[in-house]
Amino acid sequence: MRKIFVLAVLLAFAPLFGQVSAATCPPGQIPDYGDNLIKNPDFEDVSAGTCCGGTENQCCMPTDWATVGPNPPADAHSNDDTFGMGINDSPQHFVGHPTSNGNIFVAGWSNVGFPECIYQTLGAPLEDGEEYIVSGWLLKSQQHVDDGAYKVSVGDPPVGNTFIGLIDLGTFDDAVSSSEWVLREFEFTAPAGTAGKTVLVFTPTPVADNLYPGLDLVSLRKFEGCVEACPDDQIIMRLSSSSNAHGALWDQSGTGHDVKICYDEIFPGSGNGSHDCAGLNLLLSLSAQSNAHASDTPDPILYPEDVCYGDLACSVRSTGCIGGEICVVTMSASDNAHLAECPPPSASWLSVCCDPSGGGPLPVLQSITGLTASNILEGDDTTVVVSLARPEVTDVTLTFYNALDASGTVIHTADLDDVSGSRSLNDYGATLSEGVYKVVAEIPGPDCRICAKTQTFTVTKPFQSASIPETGLVGVIAVGLLVVLFVSSRKH
Repeated sequence: MRKIFVLAVLLAFAPLFGQVSAATCPPGQIPDYGDNLIKNPDFEDVSAGTCCGGTENQCCMPTDWATVGPNPPADAHSNDDTFGMGINDSPQHFVGHPTSNGNIFVAGWSNVGFPECIYQTLGAPLEDGEEYIVSGWLLKSQQHVDDGAYKVSVGDPPVGNTFIGLIDLGTFDDAVSSSEWVLREFEFTAPAGTAGKTVLVFTPTPVADNLYPGLDLVSLRKFEGCVEACPDDQIIMRLSSSSNAHGALWDQSGTGHDVKICYDEIFPGSGNGSHDCAGLNLLLSLSAQSNAHASDTPDPILYPEDVCYGDLACSVRSTGCIGGEICVVTMSASDNAHLAECPPPSASWLSVCCDPSGGGPLPVLQSITGLTASNILEGDDTTVVVSLARPEVTDVTLTFYNALDASGTVIHTADLDDVSGSRSLNDYGATLSEGVYKVVAEIPGPDCRICAKTQTFTVTKPFQSASIPETGLVGVIAVGLLVVLFVSSRKH
């Protein structure tokens, strides 16, 4: 995943937004931006938050933030319903899609003629003529048909419910998904007059009566100069190409693995440069130091080279990243895999998702054993062994599928409660007739690093020798005696 600043549209509207300019750097260098100028950028601090008392806890704003608009104006939403509106509260704009990071985000309605603006007073005004980058994560409302985004401006404090003399800096690209948070950002050069403006304003746009985008993790940073692009201490690993690639360790330069997976191009700020494995910072394991296939599970023989970095907390997911995680690299399978940059090139690929804030220990489902191919006889009581890296997990679900059925029909499900040992098929009440099957072991819920493993196995009929009826046996004996007598008479 790379930070690519798309400015063609903004340049076309430079008179409207002020002088928009990409911070240009020589080849081999990238722009370096300073500290975030926005206070409480993730909206998590609510110690001095305010609420206007609207229905369903509307118009709450976290610490350092305020809102103007119709009554009630913009709102805060929380995953756990502890501040502002819960994500499942009516009118259910963001059901099942929590904040991109932490617990709280905000959203404003683009009410015609009177949009719900979200703003704060900066610690210091922008500097005329200086270059900046502004970013935010957006999520489309499930209750509004238009995509929508936010226009970013600076100005003076509002008079009543009205801003006067706003200077527009630019507009984010639309939030096109109501199921996945998307990062939006643009660069700009502060136009003349911004030096006297201390209020930063986010206005939902375009002004229409049918959009309400979520907003989270906002950032405003000043361009400080150019630095080396992805120095060694920021390289997490290398790829031979951007897609369908082999992998290499971070220090394998000159081996044809020229695509760098870089911490500071994926996460805010710079990484600490450590490639030592500790805690949850394992991303994946490689079969060699370079020109390697990958696995989501370490193996000292098959996959001896572990890819680890800093304080990351990483998980391998088949359905996309969750919470504060960001996709770092993708895998074609859980084992013997090719690699690619994010996002996954197809739905079947896995995402290696990492949270830069670290986290507690996550369980790893290592393997299913006992169900090897073609060793199970119909009616036999076969042992199923599920191995986990952290055996304190006590809830594992087993699902048996007909592997030759294109629709993947579920034929049996069971819970494996005692993961310290093993259980047999008969314990689950599973009676499997002759055929090819697939069993999937899963740790329910998202709080796991490797949450599932799959094993295919075959059930065959026991060998049965052919039986001969008693009347047939008598006939066989009689024929045998006649043959003996005939041979004997020929000898005399």
